[in-house]
Amino acid sequence: VEKYADTSYSEIMAREDIPDIRSEKMVLYGNMFDRIMSTAEDENVNLILGSNDMEQSGESYNVDVLAEKLLRKSRKPVWIVKEGCNTVPAAILCSVDYSDASERALNNAIKIARAFSARLFVVNVFEPMEYRYSPRFEIDYQEENRKNQLENSRRFTDFLAGFNFTGLEVHKEILKGSSHEEIVRYVKQNRVDLLFMGAVGKTYLQRMFLGSVTEKVIRDFPCSMVVTKSENILNLQIDTDISEIERHIEVERFV
Repeated sequence: VEKYADTSYSEIMAREDIPDIRSEKMVLYGNMFDRIMSTAEDENVNLILGSNDMEQSGESYNVDVLAEKLLRKSRKPVWIVKEGCNTVPAAILCSVDYSDASERALNNAIKIARAFSARLFVVNVFEPMEYRYSPRFEIDYQEENRKNQLENSRRFTDFLAGFNFTGLEVHKEILKGSSHEEIVRYVKQNRVDLLFMGAVGKTYLQRMFLGSVTEKVIRDFPCSMVVTKSENILNLQIDTDISEIERHIEVERFV
């Protein structure tokens, strides 16, 4: 095993033209998922990067068992690469629902989009009431949907106002329909290479349940995916410094 790992590692590093990267080969023994999780914690990594083995996927899923377990249970951000998608993403999508989890996902999507000079799509899916409530209720669905859609548009605008998109090509859009179906459709329609979604993931129980929309999208696995939970991919000191400078500027404006 170690001889094969040495050969494969040497071939990969010789093939990849990344002169500034520092790498370390580790050969671990035991359950693959458990060792990945424990090593990620021991080494305090920022990101777990893996692939999706279609031969190991379930009959009704497009994602393999290991990839799904990592996306579901890891506290660390997980990036699973889908075969056929660009390894250097040209188009990135982040789905937001105004939660803290989606705020974290979008912050990470912005940083990765800048790093790869990629187009960034930011979408929210508005689900009309007929998708969420029983038709037995005596409700004026058309009027309620109109009011809810206006309120959702306002929240979308207010939510995105808190992010810095400077220097990025950004497309912002509210979709209408079933959340996971619309996200999958949008990925395919816009040839998205990388999809960001947020999940809570602060406790073990929360890490077991990502949320129904994220769960369904993972099973469809329309493109490479990043799921972020309680940690960010890039924790840069410059981000903290810029936030502090901006806070002082705001204070000075009102003094």
